Amino acid sequence: MCGIWALFGSDECLAVQCTNAMKIAHRGPDSFRFENVNGYTNCCFGFHRLAIVDQLYGMQPLRVKKFPYLWLCYNGEIYNHIMLRDHFEFDYQTKVDGEILLHLYDRFGIEKMAALLDGVFAFILLDTANRKVFLGRDTYGVRPLFRLLTDDGFLAITHSTSTPAKITPFPPGHFEVFDLKLNGKVESVLMDCFHCCTDEPKHASYNNLKGLGTGFELETVKSNIRILFENAVRKRLMAHRRIGCLLSGGLDSSLVAATLVKLSKEEQLPYPIQTFAIGADDSPDVAAARKVADYIGSEHHEVSFTPEEGIRAVEEVILHLESYDITTVRASVGMFLISKYIREKTDSVVIFSELRVPFLDHRFTAYYLSLPEEMRAPKDGVEKHLLRDSFKGMKLIPDEILWRRKEAFSDGLTSMKKSWYTSLQEHIKSEVNDSQLEKAAKLFSFNPPTTKEGFYIRQVFEKMYPGRCEWTPHYWMPRWIKATDPSARTLSIYKPDKDHFENISGFTNCCLGFHHLAIMDQLYGMQPLHVKKFPYLWLCYNGEIYNHIMTKVDREIFLHLYDRFGIEKMVALLDGVFAFILLDTANRKVFLGRDTYGVRLLFRLLTDNGFLATFAIGADDSPDVAAARKVADYIGSEHHEVSVTPEEGIRAVEEVILHLESHINLNLQPQLKATRWQQCFAEQDLHSVIQCFMYVPNIEVTDSQLEKAAKLFPFNPPTTKEGFYIRQVFEKMYPGRCEWTPHYWIPRWIKATDPSARTLSIYKPDKDQ
Repeated sequence: MCGIWALFGSDECLAVQCTNAMKIAHRGPDSFRFENVNGYTNCCFGFHRLAIVDQLYGMQPLRVKKFPYLWLCYNGEIYNHIMLRDHFEFDYQTKVDGEILLHLYDRFGIEKMAALLDGVFAFILLDTANRKVFLGRDTYGVRPLFRLLTDDGFLAITHSTSTPAKITPFPPGHFEVFDLKLNGKVESVLMDCFHCCTDEPKHASYNNLKGLGTGFELETVKSNIRILFENAVRKRLMAHRRIGCLLSGGLDSSLVAATLVKLSKEEQLPYPIQTFAIGADDSPDVAAARKVADYIGSEHHEVSFTPEEGIRAVEEVILHLESYDITTVRASVGMFLISKYIREKTDSVVIFSELRVPFLDHRFTAYYLSLPEEMRAPKDGVEKHLLRDSFKGMKLIPDEILWRRKEAFSDGLTSMKKSWYTSLQEHIKSEVNDSQLEKAAKLFSFNPPTTKEGFYIRQVFEKMYPGRCEWTPHYWMPRWIKATDPSARTLSIYKPDKDHFENISGFTNCCLGFHHLAIMDQLYGMQPLHVKKFPYLWLCYNGEIYNHIMTKVDREIFLHLYDRFGIEKMVALLDGVFAFILLDTANRKVFLGRDTYGVRLLFRLLTDNGFLATFAIGADDSPDVAAARKVADYIGSEHHEVSVTPEEGIRAVEEVILHLESHINLNLQPQLKATRWQQCFAEQDLHSVIQCFMYVPNIEVTDSQLEKAAKLFPFNPPTTKEGFYIRQVFEKMYPGRCEWTPHYWIPRWIKATDPSARTLSIYKPDKDQ
């Protein structure tokens, strides 16, 4: 950011006036300049620079030889300046993106100039040849701009409002035209809007994005969202200084950070992208941001936040914020502290923030707002469903972050045990008494505060900006639910998207645990599921029930079916993929179940004393053992790994065949290691053991024996030495019962001589390449 300031028609000494311009010095710490206008001694420009592009010619007011009558002071970034320069064949004299304003104005005039700018900006343009002054501000007002116009034609423009005069915000998406009189005073002659939020911006016609489709077919829309979003991030890589990104671990900031890291590698930026998160030690946002940073490979910084630091910063935040909206102040405290850290501790200068860009990219938002309302509406209780669904399967961010429910920034940066707003309110109780609050409506007739927190914030604001209460037209408050506080954590519908562990009433040594990936019904989707109608039933479940259509929570069908029909019919009626644990405390029963083909994982251990855990078996470098370990860590089970070697397997073959009552070598292989589990499972049914992959080496059988196999075993004759050995053992144990194994299993869809998947030509291991 930079600080811009200008006066036209000042009756006071400009040297005195320029001291006021130093009040916005924080907006441009690198350098500053004050310059009066030739022929107008009472007109002056002021500029505080944060050097982002063109260190040599970037100082302002910007003037070039081709247009000696034009003076420009602006703050912002014009992302399409090179595209427009090349299209219209403008002859640039600097590398400054703002130079495009001079060329566009000279050729097309002020209205078309403003409409063709793709960027965030606030500008003051002086044309001494035509005696005109122009002001303008970007579509959504990302860059601030304030102006004062007196009755006698004195005009003052600034980025901030630290002066005591009656200053008003300049409306976003507008430009204003002033006539400049000989005495330096001005007269406003036109204020007009150069955009419409739902219309594609005029500058889009100069940037044809590859792959952008038409129509409202869902896959086309999702593809367009991805294209426009990536374009919105890419265009913002134009800075000549280091780029960083704020990362809260929420959906928006995570998508921005991940896309930024991806594009920075494509553009071969000479530094890693830095990401920044702020919060208390047990903040859910900090934990989520850390997970995202690890996933995308950013250089991550975590800034510790305490309520005490936040309280000390409140007044300074209100000063810079120029608002007394309660939720805005709460959220901005964290933003202020993390910005302070970035400025003091790092070399990142250009900061991506989901609060303003790129989600306020004009082309992106215009497209999104043009979509049918039903496409943009929440789905299955999930807000921003279309945006989430657009990036589903892209592996840009972890799925659990993609579907993480929204957490307000001022809530997410603090502990789940005690929110930041609670600490602030507790402090303010000592600052504002009941008597003061009772007089609030008389003291502040416009937007009177109704809480002590609101009173305190308003009091500070009025001290800094007396009489400017209309800058905050209303307090933000949820409209879709009855609310008295803007914090999401105070709402009746709020349920945190977190890991959840719940003890069972009356059974202190029993617990159900659940890690939530919020896909359906964010309101009631947390588990264990426990409803008023069946207070004795507790359900933990993973999967989808396709034929439920009873409530938004598909898993509730379990409870209704079990209560009416019992466990067996309940399971038989479910169409879906699932694994469940159902507890019936009234009948003192626990039920486990898994879908027909075992799409959803479920492991169990039942010991002599009734304790539950998980087991895996395999060689040290077995892929299944590694996968099982990952699952066990994820679900938090007490996990045991049983080591197995080929030698142990060979020794177990005969005993396995005895229990298996089969001579199919494919069935034999996974069962071989089951005997090693007997020490843990005692007399448990070996057929229920999880199958892990292991080769059974060929047992010594002579060529001569194998040649006689067809005569020796006319039914299902073995064709390999391994098959011969297994059949020999089987016949010794179960003579004349060869028909129990009607055929050998072998893949039929491919030419195969061995049932092992690893021997097939199509086999590719699921591993790191």
